[in-house]
Amino acid sequence: MKGDDCSSDDNSSCIKVAVRIRPFLPIESGSKSCVEVLPDEPNPANDDDQDGIGKVIQIGSGKNKDTSFTFDHALSGNVSQNLVFITCVLPLLESCLDGYNATVLAYGQTGAGKTYSVLGAATRASMSKMEQGELDDSAGIIPRALHEVFLRLNERKQQEHRSSSFEFQVRIQFLELYGEEIRDLLASTTTPD
Repeated sequence: MKGDDCSSDDNSSCIKVAVRIRPFLPIESGSKSCVEVLPDEPNPANDDDQDGIGKVIQIGSGKNKDTSFTFDHALSGNVSQNLVFITCVLPLLESCLDGYNATVLAYGQTGAGKTYSVLGAATRASMSKMEQGELDDSAGIIPRALHEVFLRLNERKQQEHRSSSFEFQVRIQFLELYGEEIRDLLASTTTPD
C-alpha cells in the first residue's frame, strides 16, 4: 500500500487492523462510555480533521482506565463515514488500482455497527441519492468504494485515451459471513439454496 510501512514489491503481506467504536444509539443517550480513543500527537503538517482518530483505545471508566489496546487505526463514534473510508479503505483501493488484491473484513458482535459502517443508512433519501450517482453522508464503505473505483478508472481512461487504448476489468465481491452462511451483498436478490 502506498505510503504505508508494508510493501507489495517484496511479496510480503500486510494486515492492517482498525477498530471503530460505535456511537450510542438514541435509547442509550446519557450513558457514559467506557471506551475512549486516545488521539495521536497533533501533526501541524496534516490539515485534515483527525478528531476522533488515533491508534490506541483505552477501556475502563473513572480511575479504572488501565487497559489499553493499540491498532493501526482507532476511530471514535463521532468519526464520519467518509473519514472511515479515507482512513481505512482508500489506501487499499489505490493499491487495487495498481493491480494488487485487497480485503476489508468487518467483524464484531451483533449490534456493533458493522452493517452501518459497510453499507450506511438504508433510508429513502440515501438510496435516491445513490441512484442519481451521488453519495449521502451516511453512505458506507461499499457505496463509497464502488463510486471511487469507477470515478478513478474513468479518470485513468481519459488520461490514457490520448496515448493508447485503455481497458480494465473489475471484479468485486462483498460477502457477509454470518454463522455458517455466506451472503453476497451485491446480489440484487437472494435466493435460498
